[in-house]
Amino acid sequence: MRIKTEAKRREILDAAAVEFRQRGYHETTISHVATRMRSSKATIYNYFRSKGDLFGSMLAQAAAPVTETLLQTLNTEMPLPDRLAAFARAYLRLHCSERSIAVQRLILVEKTELRSITQPLLNNSEINIWPYLTEILRDAQGRELLQCGNCEEMARHLRALLYGNLPTRLLFGERDSFTDVEMDASADSAVRMFLAAYGSR
Repeated sequence: MRIKTEAKRREILDAAAVEFRQRGYHETTISHVATRMRSSKATIYNYFRSKGDLFGSMLAQAAAPVTETLLQTLNTEMPLPDRLAAFARAYLRLHCSERSIAVQRLILVEKTELRSITQPLLNNSEINIWPYLTEILRDAQGRELLQCGNCEEMARHLRALLYGNLPTRLLFGERDSFTDVEMDASADSAVRMFLAAYGSR
């Protein structure tokens, strides 16, 4: 029986990430990944059942540190506007990164084929930040810091304000990158609009 190690698993995922970004999901094979890491297909199949399993695990590995970073911005005792601003700035820094945009493009192009792989990830509470943000907003409502309303919908609106500007422009090639100053300004603007709509009167 082959011994599995976390280091080898990460090595496989790192190699797969490069291949998927360069070739796309359909064109990438397990052989490509094995060649990149100078290993064998048998080694990869010892860790992952299929190419789909490998792709899903690669996305989960990429999402986990992102979620941890965003949770840290929310899990503070700062006033709500400051917490949301810190969250928004971190969100844009992470989602405007070259690696993040490459993965988003891959999913966008092949989303029908990949839906069965990506949907469980979206439903995974360990890497889905939005239910946690919803609870933050619900708590703020209870303390009369926000107007009464559907907190899940409010969280989606904040997400739309953030993602609909800079990340979307990068995704479709309008710009190649944004400066930290531009990202922070966009984040702060999104939070101001959100609080103008939902802040307590």
